[in-house]
Amino acid sequence: MSLKRAVECVKRHKSFIVTSHTNLEGDAIGSELAFAALLRSLGKRVTVINHDPIPGEYRFLPGIARARTMDSAPKTGFDCFVTVDCSDISRCGAVARLSAGAKEILNIDHHISNTGFGDVNWIDAQASSTSEMVYRFFKTMHKDFDRQTAVLLYTGILTDTGSFRYSNTRSATHEAAAELLRYGVKVNVIYRCAYENIPFTHLVPLVKILSTMRQDPSGRLVWMKIKRSFFKGSCGYFDFSEYVLTFARSIKGTEVAVLFKEHADTSTGVRVNFRSQGKTDVNRIARSFGGGGHRTASGCVLPGKIDGAVRKVIARVLRELK
Repeated sequence: MSLKRAVECVKRHKSFIVTSHTNLEGDAIGSELAFAALLRSLGKRVTVINHDPIPGEYRFLPGIARARTMDSAPKTGFDCFVTVDCSDISRCGAVARLSAGAKEILNIDHHISNTGFGDVNWIDAQASSTSEMVYRFFKTMHKDFDRQTAVLLYTGILTDTGSFRYSNTRSATHEAAAELLRYGVKVNVIYRCAYENIPFTHLVPLVKILSTMRQDPSGRLVWMKIKRSFFKGSCGYFDFSEYVLTFARSIKGTEVAVLFKEHADTSTGVRVNFRSQGKTDVNRIARSFGGGGHRTASGCVLPGKIDGAVRKVIARVLRELK
Protein backbone atom coordinates (compact mmCIF):
# COMPACT_ATOMS: atom_id res chain seq x y z
CA MET A 1 0.00 0.00 0.00
CA SER A 2 2.92 2.34 -0.59
CA LEU A 3 3.32 5.48 -2.62
CA LYS A 4 6.67 4.11 -3.82
CA ARG A 5 5.02 1.13 -5.53
CA ALA A 6 2.43 3.43 -7.12
CA VAL A 7 5.21 5.59 -8.56
CA GLU A 8 6.97 2.51 -9.92
CA CYS A 9 3.72 1.37 -11.54
CA VAL A 10 3.32 4.70 -13.32
CA LYS A 11 6.92 4.63 -14.56
CA ARG A 12 6.64 1.20 -16.17
CA HIS A 13 3.53 1.90 -18.25
CA LYS A 14 2.88 4.13 -21.25
CA SER A 15 -0.92 4.30 -21.59
CA PHE A 16 -3.59 4.69 -18.92
CA ILE A 17 -7.30 4.80 -18.29
CA VAL A 18 -8.17 6.87 -15.20
CA THR A 19 -11.58 6.62 -13.57
CA SER A 20 -13.44 7.17 -10.32
CA HIS A 21 -16.70 6.13 -8.67
CA THR A 22 -20.29 6.59 -9.79
CA ASN A 23 -22.15 9.68 -8.51
CA LEU A 24 -19.13 11.91 -9.04
CA GLU A 25 -18.29 14.64 -6.53
CA GLY A 26 -15.48 17.13 -5.97
CA ASP A 27 -12.75 14.81 -4.73
CA ALA A 28 -13.41 12.18 -7.40
CA ILE A 29 -13.31 14.70 -10.25
CA GLY A 30 -10.46 16.78 -8.85
CA SER A 31 -8.19 13.81 -8.15
CA GLU A 32 -8.80 11.99 -11.43
CA LEU A 33 -8.29 15.04 -13.66
CA ALA A 34 -5.22 16.17 -11.71
CA PHE A 35 -3.72 12.68 -11.81
CA ALA A 36 -4.38 12.51 -15.55
CA ALA A 37 -2.61 15.87 -15.96
CA LEU A 38 0.36 14.50 -14.02
CA LEU A 39 0.54 11.45 -16.29
CA ARG A 40 0.45 13.64 -19.41
CA SER A 41 3.28 15.77 -18.03
CA LEU A 42 5.30 12.54 -17.86
CA GLY A 43 4.64 11.86 -21.54
CA LYS A 44 1.98 9.19 -20.93
CA ARG A 45 -1.13 8.57 -23.03
CA VAL A 46 -4.22 9.05 -20.82
CA THR A 47 -7.99 8.71 -21.15
CA VAL A 48 -10.31 9.80 -18.33
CA ILE A 49 -13.58 7.90 -18.44
CA ASN A 50 -16.44 7.69 -15.92
CA HIS A 51 -19.74 5.90 -15.56
CA ASP A 52 -21.51 9.23 -15.01
CA PRO A 53 -21.15 12.67 -16.61
CA ILE A 54 -19.67 15.56 -14.62
CA PRO A 55 -22.37 17.11 -12.36
CA GLY A 56 -23.42 20.65 -13.16
CA GLU A 57 -21.95 22.20 -10.00
CA TYR A 58 -18.46 21.02 -11.03
CA ARG A 59 -18.52 22.13 -14.64
CA PHE A 60 -16.39 25.14 -13.71
CA LEU A 61 -13.40 22.85 -13.19
CA PRO A 62 -10.62 23.07 -15.78
CA GLY A 63 -10.12 20.08 -18.05
CA ILE A 64 -13.57 18.49 -17.73
CA ALA A 65 -13.86 18.37 -21.53
CA ARG A 66 -11.29 15.55 -21.36
CA ALA A 67 -13.58 13.41 -19.18
CA ARG A 68 -15.55 10.88 -21.23
CA THR A 69 -18.36 8.45 -20.49
CA MET A 70 -18.63 4.83 -21.61
CA ASP A 71 -20.27 5.67 -24.94
CA SER A 72 -16.93 7.14 -26.03
CA ALA A 73 -14.64 4.57 -24.43
CA PRO A 74 -11.31 4.03 -26.22
CA LYS A 75 -11.25 1.23 -28.76
CA THR A 76 -7.46 0.77 -28.61
CA GLY A 77 -5.57 -1.05 -25.89
CA PHE A 78 -3.92 0.46 -22.82
CA ASP A 79 -1.48 -0.68 -20.16
CA CYS A 80 -2.78 0.46 -16.77
CA PHE A 81 -6.27 0.92 -15.33
CA VAL A 82 -6.21 3.56 -12.57
CA THR A 83 -8.99 4.08 -10.06
CA VAL A 84 -9.03 7.06 -7.70
CA ASP A 85 -11.33 7.49 -4.70
CA CYS A 86 -12.95 4.04 -5.20
CA SER A 87 -13.25 1.67 -2.26
CA ASP A 88 -14.16 -1.24 -4.55
CA ILE A 89 -13.84 -1.70 -8.29
CA SER A 90 -17.60 -2.21 -8.57
CA ARG A 91 -17.97 1.46 -7.56
CA CYS A 92 -16.63 2.38 -11.01
CA GLY A 93 -19.91 1.23 -12.54
CA ALA A 94 -19.79 0.11 -16.17
CA VAL A 95 -16.21 1.39 -16.54
CA ALA A 96 -15.01 -1.48 -14.33
CA ARG A 97 -15.27 -3.94 -17.21
CA LEU A 98 -12.50 -2.07 -19.05
CA SER A 99 -10.08 -3.21 -16.33
CA ALA A 100 -10.06 -6.67 -17.89
CA GLY A 101 -7.86 -5.31 -20.69
CA ALA A 102 -5.21 -3.85 -18.40
CA LYS A 103 -1.79 -5.23 -17.61
CA GLU A 104 -2.11 -3.75 -14.11
CA ILE A 105 -4.73 -2.07 -11.96
CA LEU A 106 -3.51 0.86 -9.84
CA ASN A 107 -5.80 1.64 -6.90
CA ILE A 108 -5.36 5.06 -5.20
CA ASP A 109 -7.78 5.77 -2.37
CA HIS A 110 -8.27 7.10 1.16
CA HIS A 111 -11.32 5.07 2.23
CA ILE A 112 -10.74 2.81 5.22
CA SER A 113 -13.16 0.33 3.65
CA ASN A 114 -11.04 -0.11 0.49
CA THR A 115 -10.89 -3.80 -0.49
CA GLY A 116 -7.37 -3.63 -1.95
CA PHE A 117 -8.59 -4.82 -5.35
CA GLY A 118 -5.66 -3.46 -7.36
CA ASP A 119 -2.47 -5.15 -8.48
CA VAL A 120 -0.86 -2.09 -6.93
CA ASN A 121 -2.68 -0.46 -4.00
CA TRP A 122 -1.84 2.90 -2.46
CA ILE A 123 -4.40 3.36 0.31
CA ASP A 124 -4.02 6.01 3.00
CA ALA A 125 -6.99 6.15 5.35
CA GLN A 126 -5.35 9.04 7.22
CA ALA A 127 -5.46 11.33 4.18
CA SER A 128 -8.25 13.89 4.07
CA SER A 129 -9.02 13.11 0.45
CA THR A 130 -7.70 11.37 -2.60
CA SER A 131 -6.84 14.83 -3.93
CA GLU A 132 -4.44 15.27 -1.00
CA MET A 133 -2.84 11.95 -1.99
CA VAL A 134 -2.47 13.06 -5.62
CA TYR A 135 -0.89 16.28 -4.32
CA ARG A 136 1.72 14.09 -2.61
CA PHE A 137 2.21 12.15 -5.85
CA PHE A 138 3.09 15.43 -7.60
CA LYS A 139 5.60 16.25 -4.86
CA THR A 140 7.17 12.79 -4.97
CA MET A 141 7.56 12.96 -8.75
CA HIS A 142 9.03 16.49 -8.45
CA LYS A 143 6.40 17.81 -10.86
CA ASP A 144 5.29 21.42 -10.63
CA PHE A 145 1.68 22.45 -10.19
CA ASP A 146 -0.01 24.95 -12.47
CA ARG A 147 -3.20 26.92 -11.91
CA GLN A 148 -5.39 24.18 -13.41
CA THR A 149 -4.05 21.32 -11.30
CA ALA A 150 -4.07 23.54 -8.22
CA VAL A 151 -7.77 24.35 -8.74
CA LEU A 152 -8.59 20.66 -9.23
CA LEU A 153 -6.74 19.50 -6.13
CA TYR A 154 -7.91 22.36 -3.92
CA THR A 155 -11.53 21.66 -4.92
CA GLY A 156 -11.14 17.99 -4.03
CA ILE A 157 -9.60 18.79 -0.65
CA LEU A 158 -12.14 21.51 0.13
CA THR A 159 -15.19 19.39 -0.62
CA ASP A 160 -14.03 16.16 1.03
CA THR A 161 -13.15 17.93 4.27
CA GLY A 162 -16.46 19.81 4.39
CA SER A 163 -14.58 23.08 3.91
CA PHE A 164 -11.95 21.92 6.45
CA ARG A 165 -14.59 21.19 9.11
CA TYR A 166 -14.41 17.40 9.27
CA SER A 167 -12.14 15.37 11.53
CA ASN A 168 -10.15 14.11 8.53
CA THR A 169 -8.54 17.57 8.28
CA ARG A 170 -4.91 17.41 9.42
CA SER A 171 -2.01 19.83 9.51
CA ALA A 172 -0.76 18.20 6.28
CA THR A 173 -4.13 19.03 4.70
CA HIS A 174 -3.77 22.73 5.46
CA GLU A 175 -0.16 22.68 4.30
CA ALA A 176 -1.20 21.21 0.95
CA ALA A 177 -4.03 23.72 0.57
CA ALA A 178 -1.72 26.61 1.45
CA GLU A 179 0.75 25.64 -1.27
CA LEU A 180 -2.01 25.22 -3.87
CA LEU A 181 -3.27 28.74 -3.11
CA ARG A 182 0.02 30.12 -4.41
CA TYR A 183 -1.00 29.16 -7.95
CA GLY A 184 -3.84 31.62 -8.32
CA VAL A 185 -6.65 29.55 -6.84
CA LYS A 186 -9.69 31.75 -6.16
CA VAL A 187 -11.25 30.26 -3.05
CA ASN A 188 -14.42 32.34 -3.24
CA VAL A 189 -15.11 31.21 -6.81
CA ILE A 190 -14.61 27.52 -5.98
CA TYR A 191 -16.76 27.74 -2.87
CA ARG A 192 -19.55 29.54 -4.68
CA CYS A 193 -19.60 27.08 -7.58
CA ALA A 194 -19.50 24.02 -5.34
CA TYR A 195 -21.85 25.13 -2.57
CA GLU A 196 -23.84 28.20 -3.62
CA ASN A 197 -25.08 27.04 -6.97
CA ILE A 198 -28.64 25.78 -6.49
CA PRO A 199 -30.83 26.68 -9.51
CA PHE A 200 -33.86 28.77 -8.55
CA THR A 201 -36.08 26.21 -10.30
CA HIS A 202 -34.96 23.63 -7.73
CA LEU A 203 -36.21 25.44 -4.64
CA VAL A 204 -39.49 23.53 -4.78
CA PRO A 205 -37.84 20.07 -4.71
CA LEU A 206 -35.49 21.31 -1.98
CA VAL A 207 -38.47 22.23 0.19
CA LYS A 208 -39.98 18.81 -0.49
CA ILE A 209 -36.77 17.08 0.58
CA LEU A 210 -36.58 19.03 3.84
CA SER A 211 -40.26 18.29 4.52
CA THR A 212 -39.40 14.56 4.70
CA MET A 213 -36.99 15.12 7.60
CA ARG A 214 -37.65 12.86 10.56
CA GLN A 215 -35.99 12.45 13.97
CA ASP A 216 -35.93 9.49 16.34
CA PRO A 217 -37.21 10.08 19.91
CA SER A 218 -33.68 10.51 21.29
CA GLY A 219 -32.89 13.26 18.78
CA ARG A 220 -29.63 11.57 17.84
CA LEU A 221 -30.76 10.32 14.43
CA VAL A 222 -32.15 12.43 11.59
CA TRP A 223 -33.09 11.13 8.14
CA MET A 224 -34.56 12.42 4.87
CA LYS A 225 -35.67 11.08 1.47
CA ILE A 226 -35.13 12.29 -2.09
CA LYS A 227 -37.68 10.86 -4.50
CA ARG A 228 -37.53 11.15 -8.28
CA SER A 229 -41.03 12.59 -8.27
CA PHE A 230 -39.75 15.67 -6.41
CA PHE A 231 -38.06 16.81 -9.62
CA LYS A 232 -41.02 16.60 -11.98
CA GLY A 233 -41.29 19.93 -13.77
CA SER A 234 -37.78 20.95 -12.66
CA CYS A 235 -34.88 21.45 -15.03
CA GLY A 236 -32.76 18.38 -14.41
CA TYR A 237 -31.83 16.47 -11.26
CA PHE A 238 -29.60 18.57 -9.02
CA ASP A 239 -27.65 16.69 -6.34
CA PHE A 240 -28.79 18.11 -3.01
CA SER A 241 -27.02 15.44 -0.95
CA GLU A 242 -24.31 17.52 0.70
CA TYR A 243 -26.60 20.50 1.21
CA VAL A 244 -29.26 18.59 3.14
CA LEU A 245 -26.82 16.34 5.01
CA THR A 246 -24.91 19.38 6.23
CA PHE A 247 -28.19 20.93 7.36
CA ALA A 248 -29.21 17.73 9.18
CA ARG A 249 -25.83 17.48 10.94
CA SER A 250 -26.22 21.04 12.19
CA ILE A 251 -29.37 20.20 14.18
CA LYS A 252 -28.68 20.19 17.91
CA GLY A 253 -28.20 16.70 19.32
CA THR A 254 -27.79 14.96 15.96
CA GLU A 255 -25.19 12.19 16.01
CA VAL A 256 -26.10 10.47 12.70
CA ALA A 257 -27.75 11.92 9.59
CA VAL A 258 -28.98 9.64 6.81
CA LEU A 259 -30.18 10.53 3.34
CA PHE A 260 -32.10 8.09 1.12
CA LYS A 261 -32.07 8.92 -2.57
CA GLU A 262 -33.83 7.26 -5.48
CA HIS A 263 -31.77 7.05 -8.66
CA ALA A 264 -32.40 9.85 -11.12
CA ASP A 265 -33.29 7.41 -13.90
CA THR A 266 -35.76 4.54 -13.82
CA SER A 267 -33.32 1.97 -12.46
CA THR A 268 -34.10 0.27 -9.19
CA GLY A 269 -32.08 0.79 -6.06
CA VAL A 270 -31.72 3.43 -3.39
CA ARG A 271 -28.53 5.32 -2.62
CA VAL A 272 -28.00 5.81 1.14
CA ASN A 273 -25.58 8.42 2.50
CA PHE A 274 -24.50 8.44 6.14
CA ARG A 275 -22.88 11.23 8.13
CA SER A 276 -21.73 11.02 11.74
CA GLN A 277 -20.43 13.55 14.24
CA GLY A 278 -17.74 11.04 15.21
CA LYS A 279 -19.00 8.82 18.01
CA THR A 280 -20.80 6.43 15.66
CA ASP A 281 -18.87 4.52 13.01
CA VAL A 282 -21.12 4.82 9.96
CA ASN A 283 -18.59 2.94 7.84
CA ARG A 284 -19.46 -0.16 9.85
CA ILE A 285 -23.17 0.43 9.20
CA ALA A 286 -22.63 0.99 5.47
CA ARG A 287 -20.47 -2.13 5.20
CA SER A 288 -23.27 -4.23 6.67
CA PHE A 289 -25.25 -3.27 3.55
CA GLY A 290 -22.39 -3.86 1.11
CA GLY A 291 -21.10 -0.27 1.08
CA GLY A 292 -18.39 1.58 2.95
CA GLY A 293 -16.39 4.77 3.22
CA HIS A 294 -15.14 6.53 6.34
CA ARG A 295 -16.01 6.45 10.02
CA THR A 296 -17.89 9.76 9.72
CA ALA A 297 -19.05 9.63 6.07
CA SER A 298 -20.11 6.51 4.19
CA GLY A 299 -22.63 5.20 1.72
CA CYS A 300 -24.25 2.14 0.20
CA VAL A 301 -26.88 1.14 -2.36
CA LEU A 302 -29.87 -1.01 -1.42
CA PRO A 303 -32.09 -2.84 -3.92
CA GLY A 304 -35.83 -2.29 -3.95
CA LYS A 305 -38.05 0.65 -3.07
CA ILE A 306 -37.11 3.63 -0.93
CA ASP A 307 -39.55 2.96 1.94
CA GLY A 308 -38.20 -0.56 2.41
CA ALA A 309 -34.65 0.80 2.46
CA VAL A 310 -35.63 3.36 5.11
CA ARG A 311 -37.05 0.68 7.42
CA LYS A 312 -33.98 -1.56 7.15
CA VAL A 313 -31.38 1.16 7.53
CA ILE A 314 -33.04 3.11 10.35
CA ALA A 315 -33.43 -0.11 12.36
CA ARG A 316 -29.73 -0.83 11.85
CA VAL A 317 -28.63 2.68 12.84
CA LEU A 318 -30.77 2.63 15.97
CA ARG A 319 -29.12 -0.62 17.06
CA GLU A 320 -25.73 1.05 16.62
CA LEU A 321 -26.82 4.06 18.68
CA LYS A 322 -27.88 1.98 21.67
